[in-house]
Amino acid sequence: MAYRRLGRLVPRDADQQEAAATAIGESEAQPGDLVCFGEPGQAHHIGFWLGEGRILHASGREGVDAVVEEPLANVEARPIRFVRLTIR
Repeated sequence: MAYRRLGRLVPRDADQQEAAATAIGESEAQPGDLVCFGEPGQAHHIGFWLGEGRILHASGREGVDAVVEEPLANVEARPIRFVRLTIR
């Protein structure tokens, strides 16, 4: 919704979001950038980078069915990539 308020429509699915973004290195990641999980070009999950090794994402793993803030290291899905959506 934040992107929409700024005039940017963000694709719905993880792989589409990855395709609409620009790849960046982990060292370049800033809060609000996206962390893509899955094979390159085939992301199946997205998290928001919060900085300091933490992400915000929807988790459906056993015992957790909510949006959570947690260390990236807690998420078992790999590989990961960092991408940045830009407002056009």
